[in-house]
Amino acid sequence: MNKYKKIIVFTFIFSLLTACGKLGTQSPSHIKFKDKVKYVAVQSFMMKKDGLILTIDEKGKLLEEIPINARDIHNVSSKNSTIYFAGSRSNDNIILTESGKIDEFNLLDESNYSGCTSVLINDKISYSSMNGNIDEKEGYVSLLVARNIDNGKTLYNTIVPLYTTNMCEDEKNIYLVGTNA
Repeated sequence: MNKYKKIIVFTFIFSLLTACGKLGTQSPSHIKFKDKVKYVAVQSFMMKKDGLILTIDEKGKLLEEIPINARDIHNVSSKNSTIYFAGSRSNDNIILTESGKIDEFNLLDESNYSGCTSVLINDKISYSSMNGNIDEKEGYVSLLVARNIDNGKTLYNTIVPLYTTNMCEDEKNIYLVGTNA
């Protein structure tokens, strides 16, 4: 068997075993990072809700696969060893802390809403610009959602006349970057 056939067969078997191993599993609310962990990767799929947090050592060896309920993760923001991941097409959001706490949630407590086009996290609040609609007067609009990290409560949400692609902040303001029609 040549090298390429072996790779294809291995990939197929690995995918099959990974999929079978996840049947009936739930995402953990906390993971313990081993001392050897150098990299943490979040893997998600576009069409299915089975994602993984992968822990990898300095030499690139896979140490652990932790199942998560996440689809189409494309957005990330971090602050003080807390990392916020969000789906761009799905409303799947994850906050991962350095201690290994995993907070999986849907914005506005509604899983059917669309995903985020940009995210931002600070010490107390996560901000998400949810994929919006076209308004006849404003053009493209997004929904900016502010959420308390500690208790998970939505602090506010407001319509923004912009398709946001990025967010940042200084001591006083949050800056939204994007386009409109």
